[in-house]
Amino acid sequence: MMNISNLISNYDFDLKLRDTYALYGSAPLAAEITRYIQDASPEGYGHAVTYARDFLIGSDLTKEEKNRFYTDLKEHGFMNVLVKNLNPVNRSKTLSSIYNIGKISESENAQYLEYAYENYYKPSVEPILSYRCLFELSWLGSSKYKDYLADLENSKDMISSFIIALLLNSKPQLEVGETTSESISERMFGVQYKSEEYENSIVKRINLLESKFCELQEQMVDPVLVRNGFENFIAELRSNQI
Repeated sequence: MMNISNLISNYDFDLKLRDTYALYGSAPLAAEITRYIQDASPEGYGHAVTYARDFLIGSDLTKEEKNRFYTDLKEHGFMNVLVKNLNPVNRSKTLSSIYNIGKISESENAQYLEYAYENYYKPSVEPILSYRCLFELSWLGSSKYKDYLADLENSKDMISSFIIALLLNSKPQLEVGETTSESISERMFGVQYKSEEYENSIVKRINLLESKFCELQEQMVDPVLVRNGFENFIAELRSNQI
């Protein structure tokens, strides 16, 4: 008898999943994983979604078995649960959903992240989720990614600049124009793009900004207060008080 909770908790992320697949079968595994994630804790949700994704990406299953499992996951509503959790009621589940929808690497799923970006992740309110969503949209080859990026570049406000700065610091670095990169570096950090000072401090400063924004979001409900507090923090960062 399958105990999906034990299978997930005992999985050591070694991508050796073919024996499990052969023992239980594609459809039963897909059904049990989907059932489990519907009411899982945020931590359990993240582990279970990663477990399902690993069957599809990098595991020792054959290509045909991976395709079969992906089809079974969709038929049992797995993708529907991930899409539902793109609505940021629980940020941990949302971040896991964004990441794994991207990493499943099926271009057809870009539509879900596009909808979420346009309807849930207003850049001025949810810059971290906006950034994570944009990163995965780029990975999926979304036709809308360049339009979203252009909108941020044209906004020229601090929150949009922050999102672009996160994209500039991503691995691999996402497509951002050289002129915009130089402008963002000066506006956000007060240093020349790709200068020695930039290269030596960019990761530390980006991490500071991301941590500070998350801290402000936890402390304040009003997004206007969050934005004002964040812009004050950036001003301090630029003046080298931090």
